[in-house]
Amino acid sequence: MPKSQLLKLENTRIKSNQQCLNHNPKRKSNSRREKSVKTVQPATITTVDPKPIYKPKPMHLKVEGYYEANGELEFVTSGDLIEMLLLCCIIMVHTSRLQYQFTSLLRMIGHSIYEATASANHSFRGTLTHTLKWAAKLPNCWIRLTRITVKIHRPMLRATDMELWDIALHCEKMKTQCELLSSDALWRLWTISKHSTSIGVHRRNVAAIRIQLRTRGITVTPDSEMVIKIPHTAVARKREIKLILRGMLNLG
Repeated sequence: MPKSQLLKLENTRIKSNQQCLNHNPKRKSNSRREKSVKTVQPATITTVDPKPIYKPKPMHLKVEGYYEANGELEFVTSGDLIEMLLLCCIIMVHTSRLQYQFTSLLRMIGHSIYEATASANHSFRGTLTHTLKWAAKLPNCWIRLTRITVKIHRPMLRATDMELWDIALHCEKMKTQCELLSSDALWRLWTISKHSTSIGVHRRNVAAIRIQLRTRGITVTPDSEMVIKIPHTAVARKREIKLILRGMLNLG
């Protein structure tokens, strides 16, 4: 077929199919499309020298207080608030000194009763923890703290308990170590091992302690259920016998 006929056939097919993408006049290729890119110039930023801001220095106001010495009140001043609260029964402190957390102090004497007075008609009475929270909310003013009752919390950590705790955790020859301890120490070692060691270590310690207690004629252990038979001819009452036995076994 000659080329002229092929062109005529192609034109007729194009006219019959107007959706042909190859000859769509509205379609533009990316190569012919002109992209106009605008150059953006950075904006000029004018810097202004900031004015100097006045920052007040923190106030280091001393604490004034009175403590009892030979039945008389002695005046003392110090910069350590914690030392003054532990020493004095009456102190004068500025509220700017109460904006901190006194965790160690509150753990020791946080349940002591104090009375805080800001003015004649503005006072608060409660534990030291609540008193310091109340005083910290007041504006800049002086507060008088008066100690009413003292309740000091001291952790029950004796030197013997620390030694038994070390034995319960790190001792490898438990049987030999139990032979050197007294019966009261073995009883205490049982309790410390129960609260401070894992299940496997506690079982090992308990086996050695039970053997040593039985060699000394003691069959009662802290985890055993005791059954005490009191004869009907006993003069003491049952409650008194229980208290005596509880005190002998240090059950509290």
